[in-house]
Amino acid sequence: MRRALLFAACFAGLGACAIEHRIAGRALPSASELSALQPGVSTLPDALELLGAPASLRRTFSGDLYVWRRSESHSSRLLLIPLFAIYENSQGEGGSDRLALLFDTQGVLLSFGLREETRSAREREEAASEP
Repeated sequence: MRRALLFAACFAGLGACAIEHRIAGRALPSASELSALQPGVSTLPDALELLGAPASLRRTFSGDLYVWRRSESHSSRLLLIPLFAIYENSQGEGGSDRLALLFDTQGVLLSFGLREETRSAREREEAASEP
């Protein structure tokens, strides 16, 4: 009986924390690397050589839309287990970078767009940590 009470007392304040960092996809090229892709000049093989395989492809009547993605998430958790009652508090942030290239039916680049969320979040963190 005493062992059971001692065992229960030991685990009454048991807690754990975890920090998690997940990355999916390859890093997208920098703006200077993307400057190698010129609408009206660059072709699909040029883009595939620079970027690798896309995450998705959408075919339309006017051409093909290729999309590359990278996502990151950061989270920290606190988990408390006092006598079988579980409490979990989680905080985190993340984002995704997306690059979309539109090619005509002959495989010539028409236009592209880039949305960067992970890089801007990282830059904000670095700026905040500088003295």
